[in-house]
Amino acid sequence: MAEVVPGRAIVLERWGAFVLTPVDANTTRLHIRLRGEGVPSLGGSLLAPFELFAFEPAHFIMERGMLRGIRQRAERQVQRAAGD
Repeated sequence: MAEVVPGRAIVLERWGAFVLTPVDANTTRLHIRLRGEGVPSLGGSLLAPFELFAFEPAHFIMERGMLRGIRQRAERQVQRAAGD
């Protein structure tokens, strides 16, 4: 892990970051930033069609599930706090 800012961000080395941005008193937006290769390589160009049709759909399914889980845990925590 590269950096943790409590209640604000988690930055993962050579991967990306999860950043929370307050919208208003009751809403927070989660931004996910991924880090990719800066300069395309010949190998990367040759694998691009495979990545587009195999990797990207799998990544979408995995990330969507991860985001739903984060939302469920965050909303559950808010409901528990409101019930106290």
